[in-house]
Amino acid sequence: MKDLEGDLFYLIERAEEYILKNIHIGMRLEGLRRVDVPEIDKEAFREAIINAFCHRDYYEYDSVNIAVFKDRVEVRSPGLLYGGLTIDQIKREMASERRNELIAELFHEVHIIEKWGRGISLILSKEPDTEFKEVGTHFVVVFKRKEIEKETGTTPR
Repeated sequence: MKDLEGDLFYLIERAEEYILKNIHIGMRLEGLRRVDVPEIDKEAFREAIINAFCHRDYYEYDSVNIAVFKDRVEVRSPGLLYGGLTIDQIKREMASERRNELIAELFHEVHIIEKWGRGISLILSKEPDTEFKEVGTHFVVVFKRKEIEKETGTTPR
């Protein structure tokens, strides 16, 4: 567990680093170069982190939380879906409601987000087994971890 304080840009970068530090990293070769390949797609979890900070309920005295478990990684954000949206709608229709107009506009201006309503479809295109749920007063994105190696050192079949 690690508690961090700072501006949104700092917190997004540290959250990304925290996940990368605590999940398995594989590799592939591109020509003569080795390319690291995290077990959970980096673009997918980065989008979940950005969405958590962009769409969270800042009236709640709480924080965005990243949890890394043996079988999953969770990105938890205070506040349920905004504007009457449902989980089914955000998955099917690329729908988005901006709870925090100024933060969304700032993220758009500095090219952290590209297009409104594209985040969930990006996550699902990279990690199709991702789950979205509302628990209590939090919106939670759950990435399932892949079994890279069993404790015996053999690759699963």
